This record gives sequence, structure tokens and C-alpha cells, in this order.
Amino acid sequence: LEKFVPLPAWDPATPAPESFFSYMKPEQMTMIKKGLLSPMPSQFMLPNICDYKDANFLSRDIQLWHQVSHTALNSKDPLFWNFHAFIMDLHERWTACPGAVLPAVKRNATPAEHHH
Repeated sequence: LEKFVPLPAWDPATPAPESFFSYMKPEQMTMIKKGLLSPMPSQFMLPNICDYKDANFLSRDIQLWHQVSHTALNSKDPLFWNFHAFIMDLHERWTACPGAVLPAVKRNATPAEHHH
């Protein structure tokens, strides 16, 4: 097996590296530079993220904020994937919270069943 190498996460509260703007359309650059994806909602910052006791509620709220990234970026933009890595980091941060309840995963489930 190949070793998994995670993507570097981009926290949208920090400026994006200038090298990412070279391939973007002007309207994308404007949205990102104006901070369309920031500031990060306070409920996702520590210690507030630990107030979520259920992964489903956390996922629902992150999804609402995450949709903004699809307005400014598309899946061909490298920054899009770095932002998604940041979303995954938020989930990992939450799993370390005391009392975090992960959803049960059905053993031997088909891929379609994991998405419901």
C-alpha cells in the first residue's frame, strides 16, 4: 500500500498564497481576496466546536458554510482542495472533544449506504 499523504489545509482566515491567484479568473480573485470564506464562524473554533455533541449537527452546520467555497472556487482550483482539507481538520478537531459522539458505521455497508 502507498502511504497516505494528506493535503495541506488552508484556513480561510489567513490570506491565500499569491501563487494560487495566477490561474484564477479576476472574479474569483476578488471573492477570495475579500475574504468570502472568512472569518470562520465562531462555533467551529476551539473550544466552541466541542459544544457539538453529535456529528450530524456539526456536519449540517459545516455544510452550510462550506457551500460558500463552491461559489468562489471549483474543483479544478487547487485552493478548493486545500479548503476541503481544512474542513476535514475541523472534523478531526471535534473528534478530540470530550463527549463527541461519532455516528455508527454499518459494517459491510455498500458505498451507497454510507451516504445516507
